[in-house]
Amino acid sequence: AGYSGHGFMLAPAISRRLAAAVLEGTGAPVPELAPDRPLGAAERAVI
Repeated sequence: AGYSGHGFMLAPAISRRLAAAVLEGTGAPVPELAPDRPLGAAERAVI
């Protein structure tokens, strides 16, 4: 129960660190997938 509780508590921090590591380490794939949707929508909205 204790381990499960700690894991549950640390999940957000770990996910954030992993996300940051992925963005910093492999910045090519994620930015291509993520910004495409927001940028596309923004460009369409602006244009």
